[in-house]
Amino acid sequence: MPNEVLERISSLLLKQGKKQKQLIEYLHLHDQTYNNWKTGKSTSYLKHLVEISEYLGVSPNYLICGKDQFREPDTLESELVFLFRQFPEKKKQMVLTIVKTLAEE
Repeated sequence: MPNEVLERISSLLLKQGKKQKQLIEYLHLHDQTYNNWKTGKSTSYLKHLVEISEYLGVSPNYLICGKDQFREPDTLESELVFLFRQFPEKKKQMVLTIVKTLAEE
């Protein structure tokens, strides 16, 4: 399991264009730490799974099991959420009804 967890972490860093060093800085760890993880000298990343999952935008369960990955919303989703949050409650209910109707088609 530990190797699979580290593979998921490495894969997510690559996909998101983030560097190993950035993760280590986020966790406030020593520079050599990630290399120790990769070489198997340490599995200390297991105790940092919650913080790592927050940094990568996934659930700890995804890092452990490979399931329940959260994804970043695309631009259209972000814009819809931004606009929706500006509506008064009555209009939010109306929009929700419309969206549910459209989803059923």
